[in-house]
Amino acid sequence: MPTGVTVSRDNRIFVNFPRWGDDVPFTVAELVHGKAVAYPNEEINNWPGRKLANPNAFMDEQANQIHFVNVQSVVVDPADHLWALDTGAPNLKNTVPGGPKLVCIDLATNKVVKTILLPPETAGTNSYMNDIRFDLTVGDRGPQDPQTAPGSKPSSDPDKPAPDPSHPNAERSAGATGFIVGGLGTPGEDTSKKDAAFMKAHDIHGTAYITDSSSLGPNALIVVDLATGKSFRRINQHVSVLGEPGFLMFAEGRPVYKTEPGKPPEPVVFAADGIAISNNGKLLFYCPINSTRLYAVSTEALRDRTKSDADVEATIRVVTGKMPSDGLESDAAGNVYMSDPVTDSIHRWSPTTGLTETLVHDPRLLWPDTMSLSDDGYLYVTANQLNRQPTMHNGQDLRIKPYTLFRIKVDGKPVRLGQ
Repeated sequence: MPTGVTVSRDNRIFVNFPRWGDDVPFTVAELVHGKAVAYPNEEINNWPGRKLANPNAFMDEQANQIHFVNVQSVVVDPADHLWALDTGAPNLKNTVPGGPKLVCIDLATNKVVKTILLPPETAGTNSYMNDIRFDLTVGDRGPQDPQTAPGSKPSSDPDKPAPDPSHPNAERSAGATGFIVGGLGTPGEDTSKKDAAFMKAHDIHGTAYITDSSSLGPNALIVVDLATGKSFRRINQHVSVLGEPGFLMFAEGRPVYKTEPGKPPEPVVFAADGIAISNNGKLLFYCPINSTRLYAVSTEALRDRTKSDADVEATIRVVTGKMPSDGLESDAAGNVYMSDPVTDSIHRWSPTTGLTETLVHDPRLLWPDTMSLSDDGYLYVTANQLNRQPTMHNGQDLRIKPYTLFRIKVDGKPVRLGQ
């Protein structure tokens, strides 16, 4: 079933299908003439672990690093690159070694141009990287830390490169040979000129913000520097990234419970999930699904590693009350869009008036999830029937296929920070 959707400048549409128990041959796709086609190719989507009885036991770190394991979100950045956020955690269970990562694809060539591994201190065993937003106007410049690139095993300290004998091909510091991890040459070849051209063509920099929505916790916001690849967690287990105590989710007029054989029903737990960035890049909006509040936090504070979590938490505020939301989106006018699985609706909050309006209410919007604004003023949204999964109906699959991607004319423009 689809979760994410994103639209490029020239209206190419991309979606993703996480591996939550269904047989998913490709987890990232482009919609071509109404049909989902593996993107950027079938090979990267053909993760070897997907056919195992227990995919979460697939421990081939190298294979996990170079394949899509379980992509939860796809987002086109302001430079028109497609980023795939790979949780590395199939079936909403443990992450596999080398699985959590960000993969950048050049839409002009349909080639992967950068992969950023998220180390265990960022994406731990129980983590579930959910959604992502970008600001290309802030962040470091310079080469990627080889520890965050395929072929390397991240060290325990992301700021202190160390030798890694188990991955001898990974360069640990900038050397004179001109090699980069996953480089362009053959062993022994001086690739400095090739690499310089490559880096110039793909000078990828900026900052990404991610929600960790794990039902097992801990929950947090993640900050990733797109140049160096370094990442770190923020506001770990703060009340704003956790579901409200005692919260019971509803959809289609019914309570939503997790049902497993031999166990009593339990309310589903959805932590920090939706995320959007303000039109000036100064605020990050976010919310748990199990919450009736939209939160905002200072992005400057999030990025500043000299600030403690207490300093960051001091910048958090409640923006507005709301219905439970899965996906968030923002526009160039500063508005924030909120999906609403409870009432099959999309709402929009205005920073000018402080008021929320309902843009659409339609029973076909069965669990509206991710939203994406296009340049021609349409808001795209996936409706994935999440509440009809077998895990919520004693093993019975109530989802009706094909899934539907909707679009709504809202006349908003995408937020592009660093276009």
